[in-house]
Parts: sequence; C-alpha cells; structure tokens
Amino acid sequence: MAAYLFLSPWVIGLLIFVGGPIVAIFILSLTKWDLLGSPTWIGLRNYINMFQGKGDFWLVFANTLIYTVIGVLVSVVWALFTALLLNQKVPGTGLAGALFFAPAVVPYIATAFALQLI
Repeated sequence: MAAYLFLSPWVIGLLIFVGGPIVAIFILSLTKWDLLGSPTWIGLRNYINMFQGKGDFWLVFANTLIYTVIGVLVSVVWALFTALLLNQKVPGTGLAGALFFAPAVVPYIATAFALQLI
C-alpha cells in the first residue's frame, strides 16, 4: 500500500501534464478553429477529410515515415561506427571519448557547481 502512496504524486503529475494536453488536443481536433475567432464544433469531419485524401495527409505521413527510417538508420550506423572507433587501442581515443561525451556531462557539472554556490 505504501508503494501506491509513493507512486501517487507521479501518477497525478502524469495525468495532469500528459493526459490533460492529450485530451485537450483531441477535443480541439473535433473543432474548426483559425485561431482568430472562436472554435466551431464539427465533430469527426477533420478525420474524415484527412483519411479521404482531402489534403496532404498521406504525403506528409509518407515523408515522415521516410525521414524517421533514414534518421534511425543513420543514427544507429553512426553510433556503431563511433563505438567501434572509440574501442580501438589507438592514441587519442581517450581524448576523443572525453570530447564526445562532454556535451552530455557538462550541464550536470555546471549545475553541481551552481548549486554549491547557494
């Protein structure tokens, strides 16, 4: 039972900060709104128009899919190449590894130094 009490703040935060915007966006998607006037309720008409081809949905969907697949493949290949390169017993790999990981570590170090000044 204590575990649920410890989890409850996280669950409440999740519902408010993730669930709330999802519900709000879904409700707004059921309206026609040009941001200048007030929203007009049109129900599922936006979704019907989207899937019937009235607009660029399928073109945008295909472009997003291609962009995602290429981005993931390039990221994985680059990460594997970098890992293999840094794993070699060549002079300078320690410095290269430090320079590679520095952007991930420096903000935390700066935060630690700033908190020490408080």
